[in-house]
This record gives sequence, C-alpha cells and structure tokens, in this order.
Amino acid sequence: MFFSIRRIAFLCFIISGAASISYQTIWLRQAMTYFGVITPISSAVLSVFMLGLALGTFLSGRITNIISPRLALIFYAMVEALIGGLAFTVPYFFKKGYLFLLDSGQMQSGSYLLYSCLFITIILLPVCTLIGSTFPFLMRCIQNNEKEDRIFSFLYYANLCGALIGCVLPGVSIELYGFQYTLQITVALNIIVAILALCALPDFAITESATIDSPDKVGSGRIPFSVILILFAFGFVTLGCEVVWIKSFIFALGSTVYSFAIILAVYLICTAFGTKMYRENLNNISLYYTIITWLPIFALLPIMATSFVVLQCFPQLVVLSIAPLCFCFGYLTPKIIDNACGNNTRNISLAYMYNCLGCIAGPVFTTYILFPVAGIKESLIAYAFMLLPISYFMLRDVNIHRIKALALFILILFTSFYMPNYEDHIKSNGMLTRDHIGYIGALGKNLDKILTVNGVGMTTLNNVTKNMAHLPLLHHPDAKSALVICFGMGTTVRSLTAWPLDSITAVELSKGVLKSFSYFYSDAERVLTDPRVHIVNDDGRRFLNRSGDTYDIIILDPPPPIEAAGSGLLYTTEFLTAVKLRLAPGGILQQWIPDNRPTVFVNAALNAIYKQFKYVKLYDAIEKNTGIHILASDVPLPELTKAQFIKNLPPKAAKDIEEWLPDQSLEEIAAASLHSIDKKDVLRPELKDIYMSDDRLYNEFYLLRAYNLISTFRN
Repeated sequence: MFFSIRRIAFLCFIISGAASISYQTIWLRQAMTYFGVITPISSAVLSVFMLGLALGTFLSGRITNIISPRLALIFYAMVEALIGGLAFTVPYFFKKGYLFLLDSGQMQSGSYLLYSCLFITIILLPVCTLIGSTFPFLMRCIQNNEKEDRIFSFLYYANLCGALIGCVLPGVSIELYGFQYTLQITVALNIIVAILALCALPDFAITESATIDSPDKVGSGRIPFSVILILFAFGFVTLGCEVVWIKSFIFALGSTVYSFAIILAVYLICTAFGTKMYRENLNNISLYYTIITWLPIFALLPIMATSFVVLQCFPQLVVLSIAPLCFCFGYLTPKIIDNACGNNTRNISLAYMYNCLGCIAGPVFTTYILFPVAGIKESLIAYAFMLLPISYFMLRDVNIHRIKALALFILILFTSFYMPNYEDHIKSNGMLTRDHIGYIGALGKNLDKILTVNGVGMTTLNNVTKNMAHLPLLHHPDAKSALVICFGMGTTVRSLTAWPLDSITAVELSKGVLKSFSYFYSDAERVLTDPRVHIVNDDGRRFLNRSGDTYDIIILDPPPPIEAAGSGLLYTTEFLTAVKLRLAPGGILQQWIPDNRPTVFVNAALNAIYKQFKYVKLYDAIEKNTGIHILASDVPLPELTKAQFIKNLPPKAAKDIEEWLPDQSLEEIAAASLHSIDKKDVLRPELKDIYMSDDRLYNEFYLLRAYNLISTFRN
C-alpha cells in the first residue's frame, strides 16, 4: 500500500526536521528579544535545544525495546501533537519570564543573566526533550521492516533533508507574515506529522503481537567506549567548528540572517549527501578509508579559504570550504552508529545521545574558551588536531593510509599556518582584540581610522557621531544625564564630556570594542577616568529593561550594516517603549538611521518612531546622504536657528565640533547640522501602515523584496 510505515516514517521525519529547525530559529530570536542580544542567551537556547535532544533520545530509548511498534507509533503521534502544543506557548512563557525579572526589581547584569538562562532552560527543555524522543519512537516503528536494516541512517537522512527545508522556511515565512504566524505554521507541521503517523496504524493491526520484545541481535551488547568517544568528538568538532566558521565567514558573506542560513544550508546539504553516499555504498571499504584519511585535513580547508588573498579574490566561495568536512561527518556518523548498534533502538539512542552531548560542549568551549584566546586560524588547527588521533585510530588496520594521512596533514597544516588571514592583517596594521562576540579590529591612522567586528566595518572617525551628542543637547541644553547605547569608537561619549552633564552612561555589548577605544583617541584615558562616565558591558535593550534610572538624553546608534542580524531589535516599537520608560520628563531620544532614502526599512523605522512619540524632527547628516538624525520627544522640540545653535554650545563643545572641520566656520557647521528633512521626502503613503516591531523586522528579512517577489506589506 502507498501509506506504508516506511514511507510515512521518512515523510514524517522530513516534516519534523523542518519544524525543529524552524522552532530553533524562532525561539532564538524571541529569547534575544526578551532577554538580550548577547552570546550567553543564544548559547543557552542552542545548548538547551541539544540537551533536550540528548535527554529525549535517552529517556525514550530506554522503553522502545519493550513496547510494540504499534504502541510506539501511537506515542510518536501523541508526542508530535504535544510538541506543537507546547511550542505554541513558548513566547507566552518567555514574556512571563521577562516580566518576572522586571518585577523582581533592578538586578546586576550577572544575576539577571543567570535568571534569564534559568527561565530559558525551564521553558524550552520539556518541548526539546519531546523533540528528542521522536527519534527512538519512530525507529521502533520500522525496526522490523524487512526493507530497512539500517534504521538510524534512514531516519537521520530524512531529518537532514527536513532540516534543510527548515533552514529556508522561516526566512521566507517571517518576511511574509512575521514570527507569530511562522510559529503557527510550524505548529501546524507537527499536527500534520501526527495525523500522518496515525494513518499508518492499520499496518500494525495483525503483526503487533509478533513484534513485541524483538530487538535486533546485531548491536544488542554494550556500545564500545571508542565508539562513544568518537561520536562525542564528532559532535564536539562539528558544532565547535561551526561557531568559528560563522565568525570567519562574516567578512565575505556579511552579518545578515541569510549569511548564517547559507552556512547552515551548505552544512546540511553536504552532511545529507555524505549520508546518502554511505547508504548507497555500504560495502565500499576503499571509500571509507579514503574519507577517514582526509578527515583531519578537510578541517584545515577553511583556514586556506579565509586567507586574506582568497577572501579578496573569491569572497563568495569561501563557504564551500566546509563542504568536504561536512560530507565526511555525514558519511561517518550514521555508519558508525549503524555498525555499532544495528537496529537496536536502545543502543542507537545512547549513541546518538553522546553525539548530541558533544554538540553542546563544542560551541560552549569554542565561544568562551578557545576562540577568545586562540582566534580563527588557531581554533581550526586545534580542531584538526582533535580529529587526527581519531583518524589514526580508525585506520589502525591500514598503515599505508595512516602514513598518507599524516603526510598530507603536515603539508596542509604548514601551508595553512603561513597563509595570512584577516586577523593577521589587523595585527600588522592596527590593534586586534577578541572576545565571545568575535575578533575586533582597530585600523588606520590619523582621521582614517576604522573599527571592524569580525571583518565588518562598524564606524569611522566622523562628525556624524559627534552630532549624535550635540544635536539632542542643543535642543535640551539643561540636560543633566545622558545614555549612549552602542559605544562603538567612543566618539559620541567623548563629545558628551564636553557638555556640563552630571552623568554619562554608555552601554556596549563587546568588551573588545571597549578595549579598542585607546587606539582611536590619545585622550581616551581622560574620558574613561572622568567621574561622570560609566561604561556598562551589556546589551542595550537588556540594560534598559533591568535599569531603574532615567535620562534626559538617550542616544541610539545601532550597529551597521542596516541588515545586520539582531540590529532590527533596536528600531522596534517595543524597544522604543522601553526607551520612553527611561526618558526623564522632557527628555529627548536621538535615533540614527544610516540611510536617507525612502526605502521600506526607513519607512518602517520612522513609522515606529512616530507611533511612539508626539514630536519628531529629522535632520540630514552633516556628511550628506549618509543617514538621518531623528530627534523624538513627548514635549515640543524647539526650532533652532544658526545663532541659537552657536549660543547653546558650551566652549568645550564648540571646540569638539570644530576639531575635524578646521576649514569650516562655526556658522557653516551650524547650517550643515541643522539641515532638516521633510518627512514627506522619505515617508511613502503606500507604506504608512507598516512599522518595525519585534514580530516584523523589515531590515533583517528582505530577500523576497530584494528580488521583487512581493509587493504588498502588512503588520
């Protein structure tokens, strides 16, 4: 019959795999929305997801060999439906956790982070455990199918194919409908899977009693420790390398959500192709030995691909350097589990659990220990060295392959080590610092200095960042306190010290960026030791949520480029609501948008501002056509003339604003700074109903618009 259990199992796991990756994407963004766009929060989501897979696989694997395939299928259908139900409640509980933390009063960043991660674990672990349990239950359903004697690789391949679909689905759906509708679509996928599974129940009506307690004899003993160690190492290296790949490829691919999706897609395609090749070449021992021989060598290829010379010549092709290693893991992981465990679902579950545990440990080790100390090149070399003894062990019966593997490894290692990458370029031409965000570069001389993060330019020495401080203070000369979100080069904070303020607070996510301040300014020490200046290492939105202070001036300078992943959360109505709560009566918000064209994003960002504030002024950047200064308040903003501009400037502030414009008079600077923009020139009538919100991030999800595949917008 068409609805055979084998066909349904494969289809179910394709759909289920797509749903799992879609959930991961949605939960990751929602966690950052409520608890902060910081690495510990994203690490918590991914770690809990993998922990749930490991725990669910282990727990359900303990019972699958003692229940009938029919009962396993019923359990599987129930679990899929329950996953959809629980997944639908995650945003609600995230918001409850966020509100609970706010209601608990102001907390230090460390304790706030601890409680945030605790809430994420409590909320996500049950549903992720259910996701993990689906693998053993479905394996039990087809355990005795005469057409399938390698059930792990069969479902593993289906899951990879589904994950590839899940890699594409959210990007399209979120742009069209937003996060909430995408979540509903994903929940519907789980319900469809549950229905499909129940369609296969008639297949077990006759044979149920004959299949109870019939575990496969192959692989029914204990799993060898060497297998456990190899599977853990494969998970550890795979996701550990993925962290390094993302940071190193940003220079070539950019920091958009689509760049990360491309890396994930290449990883999934090549892993799935490796699994397919294994299943089609079960007895090809030559291919097996060849793959093991090249395994540690392939780990070095991204080093060569990210060399400064290659990046300048073929930047878009660097992502293909991960393909061979991903193919190897896709071939070897299911082969090792199939050979060690056969069709014994209990042992398969244990083996896969160890692989998942490695997937948890690898990214954590890379993010917080290896990368901040070693950097890109050294981190990838370290992982290649981890694979070398594994390769040697697996080639213990063929010494000729061992010799070949060692010789090739040494050759590629020396070649890779002496190929300079972008980090080496920074070391030679400026100042390099590292933290869990990535590698931070301070480059250039005199006024041609630039700040980069993971190879992407953040800001330069320019008068735009000075005016971010001066413009709002000229409109509110009696202000006593100011908050800067995104420290960057420190230009805005430095300019604020020229005003008679009582307190200046600056929030910066990256410690490496803060360390670079001294490279850009010879008087950095003066600014940092100013008793009015307080530097906070935190996410801006998270700081606003946990802080109890109010400020007369709040200055926002979101990191470029406009499309950068995570930057959209600094433009939304929800974020602006948090800003308003921290503005003192009569306070002014200065929001910078690095674009002055009437684009969809500019309209959405401006509409969000107009939605939250009664009075808004738009000023063109002093360096024309680079962006818009937005001043927003709930009290009328004064109309400044050139004379008032000059009169309101304290002597130190006047000196600061003239510092990099020696050929212009103060009158000329005032005229350029006060060049206003009519909102009719940037706001399009047909886009009046769209605005930036946590659910609709028009700057980050734009691919369909970029290719003119959609023309309608809605919130």
